[in-house]
Amino acid sequence: MEKLTIKDIAKMAGVSHTEDGYRTGLAYFTRCIKEKKSIATGILCISDHFALGVMQAAVETGVDIPGQISLIGFDDVSFASLPKIQLTTISQPKEEICEAAVQMLEELIAADGPAPISCKTIEPVLVRRDTCGPSGGRALW
Repeated sequence: MEKLTIKDIAKMAGVSHTEDGYRTGLAYFTRCIKEKKSIATGILCISDHFALGVMQAAVETGVDIPGQISLIGFDDVSFASLPKIQLTTISQPKEEICEAAVQMLEELIAADGPAPISCKTIEPVLVRRDTCGPSGGRALW
């Protein structure tokens, strides 16, 4: 099995806007092209909005998604499924998260005093669309 190499393109605190993704993607792709360095085969973004900015930067610098890199967003916002975008993303089951939060709040209110800490894991869902492709001839799914 081939070893997975993880590289941080950028660590930015509290930014997930389209403009932030665009600036980060543009700086990264431009630097790789100028320095003749290989571009990452996959990018996982903090949000779908950030991923949209990275997509625009890729278009402007001639980087092919999904031919050269696979791109994954996070949140599965409404524009992610538009025909010209088709962003692979990780969806959070928002209704299930809200139900769990309300249930936990009701339990805390009913406890009438200190209540035990509870935890519930809610699995995200990978929504496969067109921005992910094979890397080096290997299928990703």
